[in-house]
Amino acid sequence: MATQESKNNVMQIVKRRVVNLNYLKRTHRGEIHWLNSIHISKDDIKKSVSDTKILQKRIDEWFCLGFNLGELLFLSADDFICSVQQLWDEYLHWTNCDKNKYWSSKMNQFNKEGWFKSCAMERFTPITTGANCDYFEVVCGLCDILAEVYERFGQLTPSQQNIAQSTIQKMDSFVKQHFMDIIIQELNTIALNSIKTRLISVEKIAESNTELIDRTLFGGAK
Repeated sequence: MATQESKNNVMQIVKRRVVNLNYLKRTHRGEIHWLNSIHISKDDIKKSVSDTKILQKRIDEWFCLGFNLGELLFLSADDFICSVQQLWDEYLHWTNCDKNKYWSSKMNQFNKEGWFKSCAMERFTPITTGANCDYFEVVCGLCDILAEVYERFGQLTPSQQNIAQSTIQKMDSFVKQHFMDIIIQELNTIALNSIKTRLISVEKIAESNTELIDRTLFGGAK
């Protein structure tokens, strides 16, 4: 009974997140309207993330996360479950540390030896992205990789899903807080500002039309 319940819980998370991630990816590619109301362009998104340091931080961290998660998809089921849990822990440690300490100032390359000695990283490998890495490709790529990771959990046997339930719940909480919620909040803000702008334009048109009708029919008399 517990195994079947765990399977149902895991499958609900998997189905929901795969749909959510695909929706975010298609929105960033301009294929659909956000919440069936506003078409959000790349320029709109770029303007909402005007701080280049924040943008580059996302590119670096999300690219590394997607790259490392992709490596786990080829592992056996048991190794996959353990490795996902370990990767999240190592990734969180990396995102919260002072990364500048581990970069070579001369070669502009990651000092892996110094990093691994201090952090004992086994599953997560920090890599450089470069200044030309496209933010939208990183977001869409991470959406694809995360969807594959969720689907891999969905392919596990009921007993394996029972074992992996806490892992996927922890992963799902992290994905929502550190990736999806960030993007959704920005898209909602862009959409809201766009709607407000349109409403102001409509009000101005309505006011102009009212004045025109008033002058035409009543000669401007009140």
